[in-house]
Amino acid sequence: MHTRVVIAILVFTLTILTGCTTVRDNSLSSGKQREDKFIVHGIMLGDSTDKLIEKLGYPLTKGQVVETQSNEMATSYKYGELSFGILDDKVVSIETTDKEYKTSDGVNVGTSYVQLIRAYSELNPREDEEKEAVYIDENDKLIFFFLDRSFRVEQITYTYKSVFEKMSNITFDEIIEKTHASDTTPSALLTVAVLSDSVDDVRSLLDLGADPNTTKEGVSVLLLADYKNGTGAAKEIVEILRQAGAKVYNESLHSELSEAVVNNNSYETRELLRAGANPDAMVSTNDGEIEPSDGISVLWYAVYKGYSEIANLLLESGASPVDDKQIEMQASADNAMQNMDIDQMERLLNGGLDANGSTGFGQWSESFVYFSAARNNHEMLQLLLEHGANPVGVIQAIAGRSDLADTKIYTMLIDAGDDVNMTDSQGLTALMHAAMYGNNELVTVLLEAGADVNMKDTNGLTALDYANQYNNYETISLLQ
Repeated sequence: MHTRVVIAILVFTLTILTGCTTVRDNSLSSGKQREDKFIVHGIMLGDSTDKLIEKLGYPLTKGQVVETQSNEMATSYKYGELSFGILDDKVVSIETTDKEYKTSDGVNVGTSYVQLIRAYSELNPREDEEKEAVYIDENDKLIFFFLDRSFRVEQITYTYKSVFEKMSNITFDEIIEKTHASDTTPSALLTVAVLSDSVDDVRSLLDLGADPNTTKEGVSVLLLADYKNGTGAAKEIVEILRQAGAKVYNESLHSELSEAVVNNNSYETRELLRAGANPDAMVSTNDGEIEPSDGISVLWYAVYKGYSEIANLLLESGASPVDDKQIEMQASADNAMQNMDIDQMERLLNGGLDANGSTGFGQWSESFVYFSAARNNHEMLQLLLEHGANPVGVIQAIAGRSDLADTKIYTMLIDAGDDVNMTDSQGLTALMHAAMYGNNELVTVLLEAGADVNMKDTNGLTALDYANQYNNYETISLLQ
């Protein structure tokens, strides 16, 4: 099961228990038992509903009643920004988005990721790959900290592991497998502090010994701050890092170095590096295929293209090392996908290539599964699915284009477990797209697979509405 799928189930479970609409990721850990961690406004996990009402009065609103896998009834009591999940007349989860509430370790809504990790470092916090949530495991009890896009706490939830397992069909062992221990070292935290424009965190981490030349995936923290387009905090962070000893490069040479590397011009590359160009600069191409924001370093690009002389020049000038083997495998995979070379792709997959990988760069990147499905490459798609590729979302993505994929592709994706009722940002399903285009073969396949004809998009329209709108009369008869 994939990380995002596992975490989505976990968040959905907690949402049901507390009646909250926040959608985020999460994570785990083990540590010391301290009961005071789980008290909110005098209520703690395990308290009765009578005590809850005695302390806080009757709830302003109640959540929906849901049935657990063991046939118990769960609901939620909501008091403004505070929600309590109720099961068997006991409090089994507590959730708050109240900025005034603080945990016993001083963390509240608005606390930065860096401050959160430092507060709980002794309890071995765990997190998902995107740092969208962190969690602490204390025996059967859990504290979740869901983070916003600026890496600050936006929601705190307390619950039991046993309650989660009653409400879902996966175990916490599966969650643990898909998360990792948070890196609590100052240098690792420095990257997040820079990305979140937290001047105070940057200062405190440098005082604790963080390396001002820290890199992440080949990009220095100085360069990360510099690429944030001169915001006030970013400018201050750049200056703080420089004063702390971060390497200073001639930033005006970045685009020239990128061009020299892209053109495999070793002479120009050498001269630009001597003139102070940053060997960790990001690549950008004139055709717009690669932008600096795509995060592809010049060394990564040189290895990918097989420009060994340039790669050696960059390394000699201090470029942060990259995983040559992984990059070369990516290059081979891109070649196999572009040329529809089944044999080469099979060798790569058997050699450890992730079937859920992508081909292309940045905004032009497409998952292997989407790339194959959109080009009616049945054999390649079958190979990827046999090697564990996740098909979820592909049907919805390709159905929006009348010229992509035949019905066999859709059938293969359905058989592999894709969700025919998945929607895009406008609430459109594959069935709605098929109805628009009058693609009756696809309409039939989707209906047989359980597509919901009554689903509505954000404008309140169904597949039948679209068939009527586009005068697709045969489609209308199929949908009625």
